[in-house]
Amino acid sequence: MTSRVRRAAERHAVLTVTGPGCDASLLDRLVRSYNDTAPPRPARAIVGTPEDQLERLRSGRADIARG
Repeated sequence: MTSRVRRAAERHAVLTVTGPGCDASLLDRLVRSYNDTAPPRPARAIVGTPEDQLERLRSGRADIARG
């Protein structure tokens, strides 16, 4: 997952990772861990429903969704 995040970050100013509400703490830890490595582009986490995640991916408002 971390390597996917790094690859996606190469294309965007801010990497947006989305996941379901039940994964909020895991998603937060993933993003914090990634950001602690001083990446060229920071990541942010957004929690949403599966439908919301899909819409964010399709519209380009999210780069990676954690199913």
